[in-house]
Parts: sequence; C-alpha cells; structure tokens
Amino acid sequence: MTPDDFKAWRLALGFSQQEAADRLGVSRGSVENYERGHRREDHRPVEIPLPIERSCQAVALEEADKRGDVKLLTGELKARVLRMSELLRERKVKA
Repeated sequence: MTPDDFKAWRLALGFSQQEAADRLGVSRGSVENYERGHRREDHRPVEIPLPIERSCQAVALEEADKRGDVKLLTGELKARVLRMSELLRERKVKA
C-alpha cells in the first residue's frame, strides 16, 4: 500500500486522521507518516506495515457492510470481517 493509497482509503471512508488512527489502533502521528511516506522529524522513509494494510481492508469491509455498500457480502465473509475487527479491538485494548 502506497502513501497515496492509504490517504485515498481514509478519505473514501470519510475518516479524519484521528478517526483512522483510532480504527487502526495507531497514533495520529503514524497516520500522518503513512500518508506522507516519511517521518517529519528526520525524513526517513516510512513503509505501511502489512498488518496495517490488512486492517485497512478489514475496516473498509466493515464500513461497507454497515453502510450497505456491499450488496453481496456472504455470511462467511461477513463473519471473517467481524472476527478480524474483534481481534483488532482486542489488540488495541491490550496495547
């Protein structure tokens, strides 16, 4: 996932940077870095970790389901998405 892809994901869902951070269980600063592609302080490149990319996919599916944007979300896929969301929330609580 590129920085532009990450920002497009956030904007498509209508999330602020803080809302995206809250949903992903990261800091707002991390969201800023992901969108910029580098750290503000030292300009070192920042890659979006695969678990964050997968979390973005899960959040997008969960939101699409809530909003009725996914017409044919199967029961099995819905169960997987909801389970992934639960795991993300559990991880956030433990952090």
